Amino acid sequence: MKLSGSKKIVVCGLVSALCTAIIIMYEIIPVGMYILPAISGIIILAMAIEFGFKCGLEIFLITSVLSLMLSGDKSAAIFFIILFGYYPLLKIKIETLKLNMNIVKLAIKLAVFNLAIILEYWISIKLFGVPEESLMLFGIYMPHVLLIMANITFLMYDRCIIICMYVYVHKIRGKIFSKLKL
Repeated sequence: MKLSGSKKIVVCGLVSALCTAIIIMYEIIPVGMYILPAISGIIILAMAIEFGFKCGLEIFLITSVLSLMLSGDKSAAIFFIILFGYYPLLKIKIETLKLNMNIVKLAIKLAVFNLAIILEYWISIKLFGVPEESLMLFGIYMPHVLLIMANITFLMYDRCIIICMYVYVHKIRGKIFSKLKL
């Protein structure tokens, strides 16, 4: 959908506010540390489908700044910035690469995810002061185990993005934009 300048600014601002509010809800719903930023990323993906990649990127940047400024607990905001905010947009770019081998696309996705997780781990240890000793359980250094489980969960999240895109385009899109006169 093509928008004029002022309408695009309004839509980007409203969606950024919505995504920021969802991320900040982590303070009310602590179990949502991962899912709330992921939901915000899916909303940004819907806007990128509707108004273009650049609009999605703008919403991601605005939401990143707002969520860092307005969140009391920065955990969900950091997860949003490090992975969940931009990954759905990046996924579109990865899926449209002219590579015949899906294994290469999968390797790129997993590399992005693992770099994000390692960066988050480093931020937790160095900036937030989480003691490394607290990551041991019965003598097992848990980040290795958690990284394996996180990769499996990420592959499910990657598949979920495809399903959400399909549902948005085929079920929700017409209901929203048929009533709006943008």
